[in-house]
Amino acid sequence: MRALIVSLVLLALPGCAYVIEKTQTIDESKTVRISPEYVAAGDAEGLRAFAYGDHTILSSDESFNAWDSNKVKLTFEKIGQYFRSEYLLNDFFVQRGFKLAHIKRVFMPEQVKLVEVAPVKTEPVKLIKSYPKIEEYSQSQLDTVQRELDRQADRISTTGADLFYAQVNLNKHKDSLKDHKPVLLFYFDFAKTLFKPNDEFKALLIPELRTASEIHLRGRTDSIRASKADVWIAEQRATNVKDFLVKNGVNPSIIKVSHLSEGNFLLPPKPSVSKAVNRRVELIIKP
Repeated sequence: MRALIVSLVLLALPGCAYVIEKTQTIDESKTVRISPEYVAAGDAEGLRAFAYGDHTILSSDESFNAWDSNKVKLTFEKIGQYFRSEYLLNDFFVQRGFKLAHIKRVFMPEQVKLVEVAPVKTEPVKLIKSYPKIEEYSQSQLDTVQRELDRQADRISTTGADLFYAQVNLNKHKDSLKDHKPVLLFYFDFAKTLFKPNDEFKALLIPELRTASEIHLRGRTDSIRASKADVWIAEQRATNVKDFLVKNGVNPSIIKVSHLSEGNFLLPPKPSVSKAVNRRVELIIKP
């Protein structure tokens, strides 16, 4: 008992060496899968780790310290609800209070290296207009997508790359909304292009859309790899939304239409609930 108390006290003290001593108590023969890319021994409850390009993304329900297998302390950058390491980690330790986990990367064949694209910096634009009803509607839609994305973070089969990429896309819409450039999301049935807006959209939002200076419509599908049919579907969805707007008094000269038949997901692509959200047209409004 005395030896156990001493080891716990040492764990609470600063310094890498104490953490490495504590790893002797971890049963390395018992591991659990905490993501498609990582397994963990020790106390890993509430921990998720994902390989993302040249980095490791860590999700933890508690504050933590981390060290690599050479006893070098690791640093992480906080991005939203995730923590990104300086480089890709293959073997490291995570300490949360008296809980310690040994995390190792599982190497899989034909892994694809992801390239992180730096966000494009734009000059601030003087705001000349806002859209109160549309912005409230947009905020509600984005909050719903965020809640679903948070739920999918608990799925072991969901990769860190998919989660991170979806969060980046969602954050772009949230940032645009702060600048009074809201996005509206219109969802479509599988392989369908028929646009069926609800009564709230027609009654409350159309009047504000008539006053917009510029509207961008972006057609999307739920395909990871697009077929020829997906290309047509993505374009036709955006075109059908434009036709509806024009019939309801929106100036066609302010509407720009584009489409992308694969990728650019708002939710990780595999679950059925994700597919229903990823089959969409994004209507982005500029003052």
